Amino acid sequence: MKSFTIGQNRLSNNMVGGPALSTIKCNVEECYYNEKEHCKASTVQVRSQFPNYITSVSDDTACETFVPKVSIR
Repeated sequence: MKSFTIGQNRLSNNMVGGPALSTIKCNVEECYYNEKEHCKASTVQVRSQFPNYITSVSDDTACETFVPKVSIR
């Protein structure tokens, strides 16, 4: 398996253009799709947090799939 580095992130070819992951780890306990630290959503949408900004670290991204487990009123 080939791997390469972009910034401080080491990537392997199964992370970029390779086969899809069978599971996605999620540490957001408040998310409806989180079951035992695994995302159970059928699809996952991730976006850059800042429009017109070239993202170079994972902290600059956001999960659009997030749904709160409980409504906050």
